[in-house]
Amino acid sequence: MSNQQPSLLPLQLQIGGQALFTEQRIRLLEAIGEYGSLSAAAKSLPMSYKAAWDALDTMNNLSEQPLVITQSGGRRGGGTQLTVAATQLIQVYRALQLEYQQSLVKLQPLLANQPEFELAKLRLLLRQLHFQSSARNQISGRVIKVNKQGVRAQVVVQAGANFQVKAAVTSEAVHELMLAPGVEVLALIKAPQVKLYAPEHRVHSHANYYQGSITRLSPDSHHCQVSVAIDAHKNLAALLKTKQVEQLALVEGQMIAVGFSPSAVVLCRYDA
Repeated sequence: MSNQQPSLLPLQLQIGGQALFTEQRIRLLEAIGEYGSLSAAAKSLPMSYKAAWDALDTMNNLSEQPLVITQSGGRRGGGTQLTVAATQLIQVYRALQLEYQQSLVKLQPLLANQPEFELAKLRLLLRQLHFQSSARNQISGRVIKVNKQGVRAQVVVQAGANFQVKAAVTSEAVHELMLAPGVEVLALIKAPQVKLYAPEHRVHSHANYYQGSITRLSPDSHHCQVSVAIDAHKNLAALLKTKQVEQLALVEGQMIAVGFSPSAVVLCRYDA
């Protein structure tokens, strides 16, 4: 029998019930720590610059504390640095990954006598048991209010100091997910559902409406993803046609308003 140790398994670290760290995201953060530059970190993985930006947005939206900070000036003309919180979380991830691997190695003699529980199948199953979504905007928060009106209900989620998300769901969903004040949830909003407005535009009080500044434009031949910072390290992404972005003359740093309907929000809970 070979004594060779298997390579470390990819691990997914959840914080507050939300999937925050995957192996790819950890490697991205480690590369940022090494190179001090998002573009250099993405290139070293390799990963596209847009994918790296999207990963950072997702992690910051799911984390209670910012994981990276952007600096201007300096010996490299500015760059991206890890926060103390990011460094600590990386250390926790790697420690848990090692312990997880060692536990599987200890289980291997037992599993070897039970073909239906082959280690390879177990490894595959563990990799598959995680949440994935195509929704670009994934915002973690805590339910602070539930208003039921017949078969419909409005759930208000506190996602930041000055950032609330209102979701329109069925009363049945409130019951099935056991939604109540204090419950941690994940709010999903697809980028095409997020609309952009002039800063002075006014909307109805029931809509999700925020003021912010454009942090990034990611265009291709047909569409452009517009990222807007709305509360500390929280961002929302909207997807527009490239021609629309050109017609609106959108630029990074520009003040803008974003909004989406409560019915566009999907709420998820992992421990219901």
